[in-house]
Amino acid sequence: MLFFETGFTVIISNNKKETRFCILGTSASVPTKARDNTSILFLSNDESILVDCGSAPFRKLEMVGVSPRTLRHVIITHADVDHVYGLPALIQALWHSGHQETLTIHCLPETWAVIDRLLSPFELLQKPGMFPVEFNVLPTTEMTNFLNTNDFRLYSSPVRHTVPNIGLRVEENISGARKTVVYSSDTEPCDSLLRLASNADTLILECTFTSETTSRRGLMTSLDAGRIAAEASVSKLMLVHLDPTIQGKQKQLIEEVRTNYRKDLVIPDDMAIFRFE
Repeated sequence: MLFFETGFTVIISNNKKETRFCILGTSASVPTKARDNTSILFLSNDESILVDCGSAPFRKLEMVGVSPRTLRHVIITHADVDHVYGLPALIQALWHSGHQETLTIHCLPETWAVIDRLLSPFELLQKPGMFPVEFNVLPTTEMTNFLNTNDFRLYSSPVRHTVPNIGLRVEENISGARKTVVYSSDTEPCDSLLRLASNADTLILECTFTSETTSRRGLMTSLDAGRIAAEASVSKLMLVHLDPTIQGKQKQLIEEVRTNYRKDLVIPDDMAIFRFE
């Protein structure tokens, strides 16, 4: 089954506790009118976890009905510009809005070095009344369980990109079924991603190009995406990190994915919200 999921605004109900994830952006490094840089929000009634930080993160959280002041964790998968450049703006907006709780930023050591240089010119962490900002520097071992909250359990594994990078496996703790969502981040096909994504309920997979693109080191084509999803035996595949060159080629993209993968396929719009299922 194929779905084109349209973005919408949802406020999480306080009556029924559930876990969701929002695709805040779906584009690769070059945004378009319809698609901003890829980032993802994992959320429940009580907590939210932001993965990667492109443009206007504070505003995007507000748009999906989540108070940015409930944010406790930010994960930066790698130090490409489109995944990290919104972090200073997020910290400043939280500070100006009176945020007081500790914000923990999880990243690889190479990514931390870039973040440190990115924040330093603004002296954000030295501002009067700045809330605590902590860094959790992650190892490069597979299936590192680096974060456990009331509602989520998160694991990281290294993936193969042009800079050090991690993919994520997120398990929800609410339903009892421990539904899983895996996010590849930017990567070419690799065994560590297959192990990370194995039997996931949903795989959010980068799909930057269609197959005729030859310059694609560290990234995937739609043929790659279908093959990875099939080999990992995932129940649902969502494609993100879509390059503008894919515009007008959705039929080709779908056909190439379907060469290997026959289960549910979703091409989400920005701001689309999904339940863990």
